[in-house]
Amino acid sequence: MNKIIYIFALVVFTFFSCDKNESSADLPDSTQSSKTEYVNRPIRPVVLGEKLNNPFSVENMQAALDSLKAHTDQLDGCMRAPSAINEIEITTTDLYVRFLPQDSVQYATLMSDSTLTLFDFPLDYKLKQDGEYYKDPTVMGDFTWLYTRVPKGYQPPAGITYEVISELFLYENSPYYTEETIGSDSIMKAKSKYGTDMNDALKTIKAIAFFNTGNKYGEDVATTNGATTGRMKIAKRVKKHFWGRTWYETEYFPSGTIKVEGYHQMNANGEVNNYSTLTHVPLKGVKIHLWNWFKWNSVYTNENGYYESDIYYNGDPVHYIYFSGKNKNNHWDLDRVAMWGVCLWVQKLSLGEQSKNEYSTTVTTSSSGWDACITNNAFYEYMTVCDKEGLTRPPQNLQVALREMSGSSSAPLFQNHENLYSTATLLLILGRYAGSLVASRLPDVLISGGTLNEYKNSSDYYRKFSFNGYYSTIWHELTHASNFQRVKNEQGFWPASAYWRSIVITEIGHSDNYGQKGDNNWQQIALCEGWANYIEWKMPYVYLAYNDVEYNYPASYWQMFNSLYKHGCSLESLEKCLTAKTIADYENLLTALYPELKDKITSTIKYYE
Repeated sequence: MNKIIYIFALVVFTFFSCDKNESSADLPDSTQSSKTEYVNRPIRPVVLGEKLNNPFSVENMQAALDSLKAHTDQLDGCMRAPSAINEIEITTTDLYVRFLPQDSVQYATLMSDSTLTLFDFPLDYKLKQDGEYYKDPTVMGDFTWLYTRVPKGYQPPAGITYEVISELFLYENSPYYTEETIGSDSIMKAKSKYGTDMNDALKTIKAIAFFNTGNKYGEDVATTNGATTGRMKIAKRVKKHFWGRTWYETEYFPSGTIKVEGYHQMNANGEVNNYSTLTHVPLKGVKIHLWNWFKWNSVYTNENGYYESDIYYNGDPVHYIYFSGKNKNNHWDLDRVAMWGVCLWVQKLSLGEQSKNEYSTTVTTSSSGWDACITNNAFYEYMTVCDKEGLTRPPQNLQVALREMSGSSSAPLFQNHENLYSTATLLLILGRYAGSLVASRLPDVLISGGTLNEYKNSSDYYRKFSFNGYYSTIWHELTHASNFQRVKNEQGFWPASAYWRSIVITEIGHSDNYGQKGDNNWQQIALCEGWANYIEWKMPYVYLAYNDVEYNYPASYWQMFNSLYKHGCSLESLEKCLTAKTIADYENLLTALYPELKDKITSTIKYYE
């Protein structure tokens, strides 16, 4: 764990000055069409186009129902059971709302609410250009309106500016809708004939609302002639006709494969192919977020980078990569920061509005999201390496601060252990509420990707060297997280917190990173940092054919662990004994596991005491 910069003045400054929308002075502007190549480009803002007439408003859905009732002679062409419309009453099911946080405390309150999916741009506009951020030009200050839908009766947080834009009728949330499942014939079906008839009526009302408001819906028969293209995941495709308009009502499950340029490919068993040039490899375990009007959902890519929505869409959804990853039970959020400080927002990359065909793409080094993709894969593959080598996985949830500048990386694990010193200081500076909220946004792991970015446009030799060095740094920090989790597994939460707190406070107290051999708590530093440096050397050497080591204190203690491993001590046992704070205690724990190796263990460790 490289030097932890732990200056509370800086934390407070960062917390009260960081904005979800990164500084526009540092971001290139663009007026390109939203139908250009979305992925492999610098970060850019959302550009709004025309305001759309919201088809989901109660007024427009009522007008659609009235249109159907006024032309009952036309209903046989668009409904299974025309009489069903007589049972439907349009009432408010949801609210289209927006929030305006005034400071970072209010912002973090909203972003910490897992029941809200927030957008920093209005949902009833055509997007002239997709992007990663939007700042309402009419709003003064650092923050902008945040938009979403909420259920009827929602109570907003006290003190935060809140507006209801429109009352909505979303048929999936109405009492008339019956949940549908996919049958053996791959067709979406309700649980009964009555339910099927009602769902069909609701969908027809929605279609007419779209047509009445001038919005695109379904597939125009005159355009498609009933043809399908690509590998569409179609749940239902029904031809309908009403009042001179004919269309195909289609329901699709968006799917595809996301890849990233890298220098190796690791499978689920930890088997690796290394390459000398950039190669397209799967982007693993990353969240793909889909959005269309007031409908959205998220799914994760699998080991092969493949994703498939678990809900259907009628229209073309905008695709995003949200850099929130998972591997089995382990989850992590990559929060973009410009400097060391709190984590305020999960980094994302807009892939743009895509058709209902299977959408696949590769994130290249020219993309602003390339470093986050590589970071995500490094986290994912560390879990794979842990499983194969018998090492402990890190805590199940990690909040990761990813910054673009060069500098230190660290694993303070603020969210996973009780750091009484940091919490007390923040409470003293900021007060009870704000201090607690700041503490809740401090990172578990801080990763600096500056070196990776410096070489991403270099030749393959330097770029690959930087790439592998970046991987090894991440694996070093995650080794610390695994070390903490191992102590927690062996001794419980509070002993593990005390163990890790002593590491953090010791390293904060030294102006020269880790101090010197013989300083206070030097043996625990030697054990923990030596072990992290050992894994940082060994695993990249084994899996990535990369070799870069240090020989200064405490990094030099990697050699002690390497010698013990060669004598026959397993990696799992070497890690298990890292509950010790002194080298003598470590020796006692290890010899208890390997009494037959006592002499070799003692002679090896004695050299480093």
